[in-house]
Amino acid sequence: MEKFSNWRDKGTGISPFLPTVVQTSRIRKFVVNPAVAAVKWPLFALLYLLVSVAPKPATRLIFSWLFSIADIDLLVEGVRKSNTKEIDAQRPSLGEIVVSNLVSPLDIFTIFLLSKVRSLSSIVVLIPWKNDLYKFTVWESLSVFFLPLESSISQGTKLESNYQNVINGRLAVVFAEGTPSNNKAILPLQQQCAELWLGLSIPVKVAVLRYYPSTISLPVPHVTRSQYVSKLFTLPGKTYIKVKIVPLKLSSLKACQAAFVENGLNQVELGVQEKIEFFKYFQNYSVDQKKKW
Repeated sequence: MEKFSNWRDKGTGISPFLPTVVQTSRIRKFVVNPAVAAVKWPLFALLYLLVSVAPKPATRLIFSWLFSIADIDLLVEGVRKSNTKEIDAQRPSLGEIVVSNLVSPLDIFTIFLLSKVRSLSSIVVLIPWKNDLYKFTVWESLSVFFLPLESSISQGTKLESNYQNVINGRLAVVFAEGTPSNNKAILPLQQQCAELWLGLSIPVKVAVLRYYPSTISLPVPHVTRSQYVSKLFTLPGKTYIKVKIVPLKLSSLKACQAAFVENGLNQVELGVQEKIEFFKYFQNYSVDQKKKW
């Protein structure tokens, strides 16, 4: 859209913050989708409660039954797809760091499902903001999708210096871009994330997440949580998730960034500050459009 051309990356022409719109007919929008959501919401409420008791089985059922996610396809760099034993050995586990791109509220649950971790409470989410790193629980981390950046980061706890204690006995998932995009590119990784593994012998892996279709992405907080869940209930077709795990021999932000680019995500220069400016404009534009109607 020409209105948002100021936030199009000059090198690639990609607009990483623009939400992807689902095109639907009026009948589907006003008749079919409300009926489908009405049926699925009670099932979602029941399975949501079961997540605290049986987190992986309940999350899998939510993904497959309610969100119509047909498959999570897991690949590992340098390993044949038929070598399931080696792929299983490379699944993220406790005491490791996973650096992932940030696309949708499903990201952390996708990583949980393909990991060896049994409980959501064994995962710590780390997100950079300005010159600091903040830690979140899985549930707290969802705020980055539904609140403006300045407000969402306040849901976490600022880390001081001893990162070893944060990672010990947990799976640390690092969303090093600091803000979500629409799955069309990788934003610049924030330098302070490299401090996590400095001087520590901790395995670091990159998880490259790709969603098909990309309408699952939520680059700006323009819907509520319930609206987003209803959208997932009523997507017009099946959704597929591809995850590529890249174990790093030498851990560095440059190696992480290269892993994303080499596995299909274009590098853009737009980052957190541009995202903040984009969202301000996006909000004003949305208000102006509503006034016209």
